[in-house]
Amino acid sequence: MKQAKTYVLTKELTPIMFNEIAEEYDRLDRKLSFGLDLTWRKKLTQYLKNTNKNFEIVSDIAAGTGDMLAELKKMNAKKYIVIDPSVNMLNIAKTKVPDAEFIIAKAEEIPLPENFTDLITVAFGVRNFSDINRAFDEFYRILKPEGKLAIMEFSVPKNIIPALGFKFYVKYVVPFLGYMHTGNYQAYKYLAESIFDFSKRYDIKSMLSKHNFTNVKVRNFIFGGVKIYCCSK
Repeated sequence: MKQAKTYVLTKELTPIMFNEIAEEYDRLDRKLSFGLDLTWRKKLTQYLKNTNKNFEIVSDIAAGTGDMLAELKKMNAKKYIVIDPSVNMLNIAKTKVPDAEFIIAKAEEIPLPENFTDLITVAFGVRNFSDINRAFDEFYRILKPEGKLAIMEFSVPKNIIPALGFKFYVKYVVPFLGYMHTGNYQAYKYLAESIFDFSKRYDIKSMLSKHNFTNVKVRNFIFGGVKIYCCSK
């Protein structure tokens, strides 16, 4: 029997958590999402392709092990910037897209100049930010005028029946399977709880508008369990 981690996680400590679970992260992610995580990333990439914009510089923030990045490479941008505070996660991302530029940094402090990038993507990372408002300020700062921001994140479905199934799976099944595969119960308990906390506390569409992003659109998958927010500067 694996011995569970017993420390208390905070958003400031998530880089340490992700360093610890990086090796098993992709394999468990596929199991927990039944492989749908890759499908959602493909849908986001296709949506961005359909905007018919020419994205020369793409910045994937909270990039993790690079699954979103691997899809974005199909857009044939001239330059890809990959940002994440977890060294071990980025080391895995480097094996998938070795020709990208990798930066170890948090979303609240992005070491890029103003009006730099054509597209920013964040896949399942916003709920782990220690300061979402500060991160959105940084996104606006580094994005070129008329550039695009695309966020994909979990949420709790509004319909009561899908919501009950979603809550049971996330609250009980995710931490259990996470513990069985990694021995780190606290990490997957935190990831599960962060979905409920994020869904309850934040209205991302409204927040994006308050941070001066325009044309904010939302797409729902699995009854609203996954949302894609797309907007412009």
